[in-house]
Amino acid sequence: MQCFIQVIWKYYYSIFSGANHGTLYQLRNLIGRSKYDDFFKLIVKCHILVAALLHLNMKSLSDVPDIDSVSNPENLWMIQADERKTILQEICEGVVNKFASFDFNQSPAPSQDEVSYLSC
Repeated sequence: MQCFIQVIWKYYYSIFSGANHGTLYQLRNLIGRSKYDDFFKLIVKCHILVAALLHLNMKSLSDVPDIDSVSNPENLWMIQADERKTILQEICEGVVNKFASFDFNQSPAPSQDEVSYLSC
């Protein structure tokens, strides 16, 4: 894992990108982290959280998720554990399918990225 983080850091961290919002250097300066290990893990977790919120049509962590397979998401905790696990698996697959591409040796598809600011 350490080697992976170092490779990402080498290619995506530039001290010349401080004025560009959302870059690793700008975010590091904004939140005041200096250890790249902890900082990178924090940034990855934040991106995964925002992807899940967008996938579930949530504006904040206090919103009720929009889950097709559950009629009453507020009472999700009352469903049997194995059924909750299945629902969680479906949600995770949906997030990955929506935000990650694993097509190799193909031209990239046109990006439909949208910038969204959520209050987490």
